[in-house]
Amino acid sequence: MVSEVQDNPAAGTSLSWTDWQDDGIMAALDNETAGYITVVVDGVPSNAFPLSRWEITDLEVRGIHPGGIGPQIELKINASWRGEILDERNGILSDEGETFMEPTWSEPNPENSRTATEFSISSSCDYSFSGTFEDSRYRYEYPEGANQGTMPLSFNGMENFLGTVTMRPDEGKALFNILLTREAFVLKTDKQSGATTADEIFVSVGLIFETGMDRDGNISSHEDVSPYQFTLSDMEPEYPPLQETCR
Repeated sequence: MVSEVQDNPAAGTSLSWTDWQDDGIMAALDNETAGYITVVVDGVPSNAFPLSRWEITDLEVRGIHPGGIGPQIELKINASWRGEILDERNGILSDEGETFMEPTWSEPNPENSRTATEFSISSSCDYSFSGTFEDSRYRYEYPEGANQGTMPLSFNGMENFLGTVTMRPDEGKALFNILLTREAFVLKTDKQSGATTADEIFVSVGLIFETGMDRDGNISSHEDVSPYQFTLSDMEPEYPPLQETCR
């Protein structure tokens, strides 16, 4: 069962299970499912297990592409993700050389005192590229209104928007890794000949930043101005961990 109500979790919605063993149960969850999970046997519910959810609403990102040779970038990110925040995340890293940049996984890993999750497939990003810039030979113009739209989360192809969050509440931090790559329409003028041609250039935006995160899953605000300007507000998880959760 999954419920949005922590004081009566057995009154929620039934989940479809795919395997039932004495030491574990496999259930089929869609990408959006979150809440308090219980197992009910002969009408008797187990302790509730919190599957928490976080959401970013209208995160505005602005700036010039790094190096000053790219377009003016404006993004508005709406994203959500889910994960587990439990006291059993108190272990130490199996390899002190591990960093946030290594590949993530989608299931908890208590041995490494971390849980990493991908953005939900409902996440999206409004984007707009504009302005002009020059290099030694060409002048590039991003025509007004020609490079804007909404990108859903995608893990295929070059034109994509994706994100991961690595949460380490026992260390008081969470790391965000957000990437947008989009093919943009550009008018490219040869400064020697004056000839202008239409071209397409891939624009990539990477946001990698660390925030505070307490053991209850609350994420601290974060502000950045280099290379992009944005402000992330404080966030509380939906379906936060419970004091009485069985460890």
